[in-house]
Amino acid sequence: MAERTKLNEGKTKIIWSDPKRTDRVIIQSKDDITAGNGARHDLIEGKGALSNSTTCDCFELLESKNMLTHFAGRVDKTSFLAKRADMILIECVARRRAAGSYLKRNQNVDSGARFSDLEIEFYFKDNDMGDPLMVHDFVRRRIMLFNAGVPLNAGLISELPLEEPHKLYPRISKLRHFVERVFSIIETAWAYQKVELIDLKIECGFVGTSYPEIVVADVIDNDSWRIWPWGDKSQEKSKQVYRDAPKVTPEVLAQVRANYAWVAERTAKFLE
Repeated sequence: MAERTKLNEGKTKIIWSDPKRTDRVIIQSKDDITAGNGARHDLIEGKGALSNSTTCDCFELLESKNMLTHFAGRVDKTSFLAKRADMILIECVARRRAAGSYLKRNQNVDSGARFSDLEIEFYFKDNDMGDPLMVHDFVRRRIMLFNAGVPLNAGLISELPLEEPHKLYPRISKLRHFVERVFSIIETAWAYQKVELIDLKIECGFVGTSYPEIVVADVIDNDSWRIWPWGDKSQEKSKQVYRDAPKVTPEVLAQVRANYAWVAERTAKFLE
């Protein structure tokens, strides 16, 4: 049997070829944890296995609700099998409450303010630009890119012409509804365990050649959301605890690992 080869490696995962099928890949989660676009970087023993478990639980939940994903099965403790996807270079974020960079851009909004309708945001995946916020202006036929970490009225980076808005609009609309549906499913699963899903980041891609279908791709793990048990921000269990720590100490890393274990234990109950 052919050996798998490394196709790509990021800060927290490795993409391997599948020795059995060319239309599949193996996605392996690493023990690395980062923040600030890699400015902060540590290793947490066992994080890869916990992240992979959470990701597989989320994809199995979505599949059970007839959402299309690239998930094709678990491989081992740190890896899962996925269909090859042509990735969309957009990070899709759904927000139930105001938190994180949203507050930096909208300083008149109270921290934790709840949105009756989900706030859906798109970020252009470009590390050099800091993954700027994308705003599609279909009336003026332009795409505006904003610095996500400053007030919106002061953060415009550039404008790009939108030459065929009639073609892009239905695609963006479909992507928006897709993200809303994914959030709703995961939000409900967490609510059964008295945990509030504050926001969620996902990535999508296209699978297939003749008739490509949009699917949820990449991973959905404890780096992908904010969650507040019992709606209490002070009980935050996600990667945000690592981001917010003034200084990374062994005690902080131990707490972060405990949080990832807590999350993996509960996502394992999603299908119940």
